[in-house]
Amino acid sequence: MKVLLAVSGGIDSMYMLHRAPELFPGASFAAAHCNFGLRGDESDGDEEFVISECRKMGVGCFVKRFDTIEYAAANGVSVEMAARELRYGWFRELCRDHGFDALATAHNANDNAETLILNLLRGTGTKGLRGIPSGFTPQFVHLETSASLHPSHCPSGPAGPSRSHGHGRPWFRD
Repeated sequence: MKVLLAVSGGIDSMYMLHRAPELFPGASFAAAHCNFGLRGDESDGDEEFVISECRKMGVGCFVKRFDTIEYAAANGVSVEMAARELRYGWFRELCRDHGFDALATAHNANDNAETLILNLLRGTGTKGLRGIPSGFTPQFVHLETSASLHPSHCPSGPAGPSRSHGHGRPWFRD
């Protein structure tokens, strides 16, 4: 299996990056980092950090910079929705062009609550009440030929950072 890891530089994705060999035994993997340019130098710092961590681990790293504000204005969507559309559109391209079998993302309880609220606002009904699927269930979201995996729901709040720091893994608040 060939897995593309969505890595923002935040605690959840850094935890996933460093645990990838355990989470995906026998798989090859690479990271994908999106720089949405929304926080100026901080966004660039996140990008440099992810590249550096991947280099230290010997993991390939794809990086793309987006003009998220321009995309949002041109498409009449919120900045958050623009970032989501840009991110998943690029992930689809990477999976297709580089033969990845799956896209892995990492989320914590706060991300799950946010997804639940967005689903309800979109009018998804009772299906939206489940939020982000956990673990390796057959309920993967497909990005063309690639499955979208949510391998680890990291704890939110103080438990999250201590879990990551306990393993000596640096991260940025995203």
